[in-house]
Amino acid sequence: MKKLHLHLGAHKTATTHFQTILESNGHFFPKEVFYEPMHKFRENLKWRHEQLLEKTSTEYLNHLVKQGKSVLIVSEENLMGETKDLFKYPLVYGGMKPRLRSLNFFYEQFDQVEIWFGIRTMDEFIPSIYCEYLRHFKYRKFVDVFHGDINQSWVSVVEILQAIFPKSKINIFPYEGYIGNLRSVLNSMVSN
Repeated sequence: MKKLHLHLGAHKTATTHFQTILESNGHFFPKEVFYEPMHKFRENLKWRHEQLLEKTSTEYLNHLVKQGKSVLIVSEENLMGETKDLFKYPLVYGGMKPRLRSLNFFYEQFDQVEIWFGIRTMDEFIPSIYCEYLRHFKYRKFVDVFHGDINQSWVSVVEILQAIFPKSKINIFPYEGYIGNLRSVLNSMVSN
């Protein structure tokens, strides 16, 4: 049986720290568990208009499935979208559905897929992801990204995840309790 643990972030929820923990502690994992470092995963996927591109991306993902381990861990918040998407869509991660669906051929090769999703309160998330946007892209006003309506909630994100992964367990953990949850999240991933 092959299992995929897919950690999707969100952005600014200690995802980079979690990826560092996974990468630096891989030698402690049971031999059947493999973590693909985020930088390798990210550099092998090419996107255009929220769709996965190029035969090499497909070949890379198929290679990950066939690497001989029964548990694969992938952590990549950009699978849901990028920080610039705040200005592109009214919904939080409004482009995630086509992005995640374009990877169906990858997920379907696993007997089980377990989703891990870190969130933080919107009053902290929106300013944090806006600041992250400013680090990489040209300046735009905060009022252009903050709407404060129902579209800027985690409800629609979770509904989309449930629709894309109807048979998967979706684990949501708060950023505010990240340190307290870190050990149990890590143990759950590597002990399956």
